[in-house]
Amino acid sequence: MREGIHPNYQDCVIKCACGETTEVLVESVKITGKAEMSEGEEQTLSLTVLPAYATNKEVLWTSSDETIATVNSEGIITGVSKGTVTITIEDELTGASGAKKITVK
Repeated sequence: MREGIHPNYQDCVIKCACGETTEVLVESVKITGKAEMSEGEEQTLSLTVLPAYATNKEVLWTSSDETIATVNSEGIITGVSKGTVTITIEDELTGASGAKKITVK
């Protein structure tokens, strides 16, 4: 039995008919943002987690080459030098992942 989703859905769990609760795991993640940026420029990438009511949305952000662009835990990318880099996110519990290619000009 699903209790429903309320405004603070990130704190929700599913309540089963037996009365026990369970975590809702992340099934997929997606990154959106500009595909090009300049050296020294910062941009914040947007993260979409599905289902939206997943109970634990801890993801790890990584850059394939930090000499081209860095990314912090909030999804803020900084262009360091010219080149192309892949920014990846991965859910720490399920391994669901997504990637975005960024070119620094």
